[in-house]
Amino acid sequence: MSLMGAAIVAATSAGADPPPPLPSPHFMVPPDDVNPHVITGAMSYHGGPVEDAPVVVVDFWGWGSDPSSEIPYLVNFLSSVGGSSWLSTVTQYGGGNPASLYGGSWVDPAPIPVQPSDGQLQAEAVNAANHFGLGTSQNAHVMVATPSGHSPAGFGSTFCAYHGAVAARPNMAYSVLPYMTDASASCSGHRVNGANGALDGVSIIAGHELAEVITDPLLNAWYDASGFELSDKCAGTGLANITTAKGTFAVQPLWSNAANGCVLSFQRPSVWSGWQNETSAPPFGIAAGSDPAAASWSANRLDVFVRGRDNAIWQASWDGVEWVYWANLGPTIVSSPAAVSWAPNRIDLFGVGTNGWVYHKFFAGSWSGWQSEIHAPPPGLAPGSAPAVASWAANRLDLFVRGADNAIWHAWWEGSRWLGWESLGPAIVSNPAAVSWAFGRIDLFGTGNDGRVYHKFFARSWSGWQSETGAPPSGVAAGSGPAVASWAANRLDLFARGSDNAIWHDWWNGSGWAFWENRNPTIVSNPAAVSWATDRIDVFGVGTDGLLYHKFFG
Repeated sequence: MSLMGAAIVAATSAGADPPPPLPSPHFMVPPDDVNPHVITGAMSYHGGPVEDAPVVVVDFWGWGSDPSSEIPYLVNFLSSVGGSSWLSTVTQYGGGNPASLYGGSWVDPAPIPVQPSDGQLQAEAVNAANHFGLGTSQNAHVMVATPSGHSPAGFGSTFCAYHGAVAARPNMAYSVLPYMTDASASCSGHRVNGANGALDGVSIIAGHELAEVITDPLLNAWYDASGFELSDKCAGTGLANITTAKGTFAVQPLWSNAANGCVLSFQRPSVWSGWQNETSAPPFGIAAGSDPAAASWSANRLDVFVRGRDNAIWQASWDGVEWVYWANLGPTIVSSPAAVSWAPNRIDLFGVGTNGWVYHKFFAGSWSGWQSEIHAPPPGLAPGSAPAVASWAANRLDLFVRGADNAIWHAWWEGSRWLGWESLGPAIVSNPAAVSWAFGRIDLFGTGNDGRVYHKFFARSWSGWQSETGAPPSGVAAGSGPAVASWAANRLDLFARGSDNAIWHDWWNGSGWAFWENRNPTIVSNPAAVSWATDRIDVFGVGTDGLLYHKFFG
């Protein structure tokens, strides 16, 4: 069972105590039919488990009759909604959406009180767990469905359904689904299909609880700053039918952090690969403490650079079919390199020389020699500093280094000459990272002296330094700097190495930052990141074995 350390709210700082769990159980209040509204704001992760391989079973407790035929409708819905594009929204929070979601149903003939208490309903959930042999799995969800005329107190007036953790089996979730047609319109009956929609509330409310249990089974995983889960945030709005292999069912939208809104379907266009070593290392190995750099000058083209133990910069290239490696680009450089491309068949490469100046080498069909056109900023470079470079137009370069005064300094090539240096102010104690996603736009990142990742951008003028994403939950590794890539306008993908030696990923989707996701350990260097197409990111780093590793999204 995944504990979802991969996705923590960006505002969570390293070492902070996790927020308390939601009160148990968590009730779904009747939706406001008169003035329904979306509850905006991102959901965040609070440290608890998520059902990554969920199984839901239904316990029809004490059902002697079924006047509205809810049993076949509910069974058909739950047994066919797994794997649907509607339920796929849970996958962005680490939840599972398997076709085998439904684990079966049981009609328990034991008598049920007229008004069962929550304690009695939890005890029945344990009975059902024993019947199905569920043990204490964190992926198990027992839905206790009560028959007509036997609902818990408050049904239809103060709540429609609820879920929580079973006290006797605290790792297992249960939900309570009363007989929905007893409440009619109060709990979404007839809300989608009018006179033919008496059972609309059954699938709307069951789906509401199903999605919430997957993403917040023990009430300590995913919810927003006000305690609303992904179904709460969209309850009563945008109701619609979906069609599965077993019929047409009314459902509500679910909150998507990725879309920053309520959606009726979600599909991840791409997935992350694992870390893989395709290029090994240059002949003399990679210099201790060296970080890679990456550039791309066309679709399906990658150029990656590392500093070897011989203090030469070495290049490996992916030509769309295979890796070509390693080419020696000559000695002079004692820092990690920086690279960018602004046209097909063009790469500009930078590094710090033995004399503390910034050196430049470019490829335009063949490689130039190393040359220092801009030397160093007035205070000189900070010890161990390595440059960053971005380009927002053809024949435009923006170069950044950390000075001995711990300010980030900026110089730029405007097509015919170098200008600068200008100081962008103190705050950053790491090497910077830079990217451009539009003409005249630069986004600059670095780690501050408080261990948080800071951001500064240029759009006609420079903003101030600000920390919007905080730090990954493990904190940023000592001395580590970020990497950034962009695959579309107003899109940023940010990477940082945590103190756990995992690479962590956060992203700006055009309207807000998402959350830090763990891209797994292996890497002991700062990462390098580049994009060559929409929805494509390539990330590189040096592993514990001194070899170059690669991971991609696409």
